[in-house]
Amino acid sequence: MVRLLLISLGFMISANCFSQRLVEPLSPPPHDPNDTVNRENKILTFVEQMPEFLEGGEQGLKDFLSMNIRYPENAKEIGAEGTVFIQYNVLKDGSLNDFKLLRGVKGAPDLDKEAIRVVKLTSGKWKPGKQNGKPVNVRMNLPVKFKLQ
Repeated sequence: MVRLLLISLGFMISANCFSQRLVEPLSPPPHDPNDTVNRENKILTFVEQMPEFLEGGEQGLKDFLSMNIRYPENAKEIGAEGTVFIQYNVLKDGSLNDFKLLRGVKGAPDLDKEAIRVVKLTSGKWKPGKQNGKPVNVRMNLPVKFKLQ
């Protein structure tokens, strides 16, 4: 019984030592404190104060999109409906760039193009996001819904 206890104790000690040798702390990536270009142009995904559409906030953006979207004729003909997800960056000056289609409406690429076109019209109409009280670049995702009436 004592022998079994010593063997068990020895196994736990050797397993503990072995595991400690395998786990090594990761060193942080090299950081250049003088690299202000990358710091200032970094694009964030979540900030203390998210960007806001200047003409009425979220409801104003919905109104703007609905007033400016032109439903493509061929999409109407085939009865295409759905939600297009657009990704873009709101820059420090309120302009937008780097538009990407995240997900479109299957079989209706004209809806995807129209969503990007109308979102581009909002460029310059944004209050930039802020982090630590300073304007920053922020990546945003926007669903644009298409529904026939």
